[in-house]
Amino acid sequence: MYQTLINALPFTDFEVACRAVLAFLHDRLGFDMWMMTRANGEDWIILQTEDYSYYIEEGTTLKWTDSFCSLMMENKGPRVAPCSRDIEAYVKAPIARQMNIGAYFGVPVLQEDGRLFGTLCAIDPEPQPQSIEAELPLVELLASLLGSILSKELKALDQERRFKLTLSVDLMDETTTLPNRRAWDQAVAREEYIASRYGSPICVAALEIVQKGVESQNGNPAYVSQARSVAFSLQKTLPSSAFIAKVGEGVFGVLMPEYSRAMASPILERSVEALQLEGIPMRYGMSMRRSEEGVSQAFMEAVKAKN
Repeated sequence: MYQTLINALPFTDFEVACRAVLAFLHDRLGFDMWMMTRANGEDWIILQTEDYSYYIEEGTTLKWTDSFCSLMMENKGPRVAPCSRDIEAYVKAPIARQMNIGAYFGVPVLQEDGRLFGTLCAIDPEPQPQSIEAELPLVELLASLLGSILSKELKALDQERRFKLTLSVDLMDETTTLPNRRAWDQAVAREEYIASRYGSPICVAALEIVQKGVESQNGNPAYVSQARSVAFSLQKTLPSSAFIAKVGEGVFGVLMPEYSRAMASPILERSVEALQLEGIPMRYGMSMRRSEEGVSQAFMEAVKAKN
């Protein structure tokens, strides 16, 4: 059975590694459904599955606090429950009323800095042999290896975001030298792909200069000065991983990958306050990407929120 895993090496990326591990664990331990999940705030996102009876689609978002995994992370339930119906916390969990779960196996998948990414877990309609408890070290080892592969990929993505690319003329706003709306649309598409792959949180913000001075702004010295000041200030006060673009007349878009609302809100507030101290009144709105709607919809909601 170990040959299944050995044949999959070397893993080319996190997704390939996950699928190999899920298939291996199903072959070795049974369980009708093995999953790689992402814990993202209140959301529990099913990223990949090896599913033989539950038929839950990949990308499905459930409530984190409803899950056995959340209880396991709080040490309210064991990592291995051959008969989950014997565990009071699991019996009372909302997901136990939504699905027929007779056995549970779950371990955390951690990022390099120790933060929880999600879980490597399994459920089955029927209780399983008590002997599966002896397999816990193996599953923990595989989860640790997946966490290492994941951390390398996320670090590479972060470095790519931080790297200052030279924009071609057609992707640059000539007033501010920030990325323009076309570059913004490309960045939105890229971050949507990444978020759907890793279940990553993305905060999206829209900022607008409240007083533009004149109706026709093209070439107006006061507007050009304001727009350039906003661009410089945002680049100085927002994280280097943020993607900032000028997306319309006096309107700027910001993508903050891997930022929750609680993390992003005070940063954006400080950025706006800094601009107001410079005499540039701003208004802004923010929204979080939801897996069922995507980054584009989150930006539309941020635009509405600033009005």
